[in-house]
Amino acid sequence: MRQHIRTYAKINLSLIVFPPQEDGYHPIYSIFQTISLYDTLSISTQKNKTCTISSNTPSLPTDSSNILSKTYQILKDKLPYGFKIHIDKHIPIGGGMGGGSTNAAGFLTYLNDNFLKLPLIDLISIAKYLGADIPFFLVGGTALVTGIGEKIQPIPTLNNKTYLLITPPIHSSTADIFKNFDSRPIIHKKVIAPPPALLKNQLGENSLKDTVFNLYPEFKVLEKWIVEQGHTLYMSGSGATTFIAFDNKDECDTFSKKVHYTFPNYSVSIGWPIQ
Repeated sequence: MRQHIRTYAKINLSLIVFPPQEDGYHPIYSIFQTISLYDTLSISTQKNKTCTISSNTPSLPTDSSNILSKTYQILKDKLPYGFKIHIDKHIPIGGGMGGGSTNAAGFLTYLNDNFLKLPLIDLISIAKYLGADIPFFLVGGTALVTGIGEKIQPIPTLNNKTYLLITPPIHSSTADIFKNFDSRPIIHKKVIAPPPALLKNQLGENSLKDTVFNLYPEFKVLEKWIVEQGHTLYMSGSGATTFIAFDNKDECDTFSKKVHYTFPNYSVSIGWPIQ
């Protein structure tokens, strides 16, 4: 029997990045928010103990490099079947909204509900091994995320916000961005207590934004135009998705048409908080 699972995107309402640890991972303070944009996983079992992946998006790898294939491989010995998974993708690839991570979390949840029956803390340990963002997607909603992404503290959701998501046709390379970021003077040198403003306002700075905007000049052109229209442009994760926060959904709808017209090659969509 085929099951259909929605795997929701996230945006970083704010993101503070600290210097890397000895293992190469960067500690963070970030407010994560799941939003209404989602991919759909269609999953069915197969007797052959392999993981067969297909997608509506030709540029998405469907071989052993796909995170779903990696997820299956580390759990294969605990599972009685192989799986066929079709990914109906709407979250931009390389967009900083955790498309691969939320897919992995959705597949992990499916495996756990149907076969593994592990407590959440054990599932989070598996998720952390697979990728730093994946533990959050097992919880979702709004959360202060710390450590390297594995420490998740749910906080109240700003329900009155509507987010206009704008993604230039750029595949933002996380490895290149962090390499460039690490070569710059460090602003936040020590991991201390989360700034009170981070928890109160939620929406704020992204430590990687200057690095990304300097690597890809298209962002500066976009931001200049957005500021001229009277709005503030934020960035999710390491890009390439940027966003504007609106208090009024109708205003967001109207402005989205203006962005479509001005930047016809950019992906433009609207999302709202999912708890």
